[in-house]
Amino acid sequence: MKIKKSLKFICVFVMVSVWLVACQPSPTPIPSKDIENINITENNILKGQITQTRFFDQCDAAGPITTIVQFSENSSQSSQKELVISAGGEAGATIPGDIVSLKLQGAIEEHFAVTRASGSGYQESVQITIPDHTQQESTIVWQETRREGTITYIENGETKYANYSYRIGLQFLSSSAKKIDCAIQITETPTPEPATATSPSSPTPTPVVKTLADGCLYAGTWLIDSTDRNTLNTIATKSDGCYDTGSLGIFSDRSGTLHILDAKKRTALASGNYTPINNDSVVEFKVYVNSMYIVNPDTPVYISFAVAPFGDPLTAKNTARFKLQVEDTKNSPLIYFVMADAGENNGSKFPSQHYEYGRAYTIRFELTGSIMSVFVNNTKLNENLSIPSGSKVFYIGYNLPTFAGVDVEITNIKIDGALK
Repeated sequence: MKIKKSLKFICVFVMVSVWLVACQPSPTPIPSKDIENINITENNILKGQITQTRFFDQCDAAGPITTIVQFSENSSQSSQKELVISAGGEAGATIPGDIVSLKLQGAIEEHFAVTRASGSGYQESVQITIPDHTQQESTIVWQETRREGTITYIENGETKYANYSYRIGLQFLSSSAKKIDCAIQITETPTPEPATATSPSSPTPTPVVKTLADGCLYAGTWLIDSTDRNTLNTIATKSDGCYDTGSLGIFSDRSGTLHILDAKKRTALASGNYTPINNDSVVEFKVYVNSMYIVNPDTPVYISFAVAPFGDPLTAKNTARFKLQVEDTKNSPLIYFVMADAGENNGSKFPSQHYEYGRAYTIRFELTGSIMSVFVNNTKLNENLSIPSGSKVFYIGYNLPTFAGVDVEITNIKIDGALK
């Protein structure tokens, strides 16, 4: 009798349990982030300053060096980030890094794409000379221009808004240098001054400067430019500090050769790389031409080696330049040596000499005062070129008309005796 009662109780318990489970509400599905109708309103324009400090150790160097310092963001400082988005009505509260934030970020970048593209006057690098037998702490001040505004959007049917602050311009403002006696041992990289920094700087090893002999177009030595702004904006610096510039037709290989190799573009193109030089520098390099050709005799193709203004290396008229130029459509066309003064549009063909296929030519520029002497295979050409005033760079680049082609190798690039 007791066993029958127990079985009846168990059956009732199981039935009640099943009923309770069946009556539980099903989990509410997490709604997807449906973002639409994004509207961006521009409000204030603000100008501010960003201070960055770099340390250089030249204690064991045999001579001074000139290097390029490019702007880099300090990710620990939100005020230095290119874009800051905060939730509307909650000052300082950032929107979570999910699809909402990504969509808003993409909308802002697209909204300001024209402004960014037209801001080519903003200079985001500066050249610094460090004397030999010293340590130097360089302080660089950049001026940034930011646009503040609001974003209105609809998320899953609900209207929301956010605030944004976006950097639309950046330019070099000033720099200063403090020499430090080599007897003083520096183990840390000096930190920028903003008071919001809370963590101490960690010891940073002296960066290894690479050259083309290492198969590296090094971002600390060279800058790049191109009339193809879309491709230029995709150029990345690899983890070793070397550019990945193959898409611009300029790249180095493991043998230490800088290749300029591009062809058959549907639009005319000019691209190049450049590095700072002094007013009295000596620039040397070797050049070898595999091929150069054009399909339209009205527009030449040329490789240009130039002394150019620091802020405007692509504008040929402002440069003193030595060019290898092709003007006809023959097979293995004649490659002229062309010389041009700063302020001269096209220059003139050198009358008594031209490039001969199968030979590597050694070229040397010697800058003295306001002029530049040009040597080809250690023979001085009987024409001096007027050079631009102010800060200068050595520029290597090509001008490619439509459907033309170049395949040129440059090696042993030295400036003041130092490999680049």
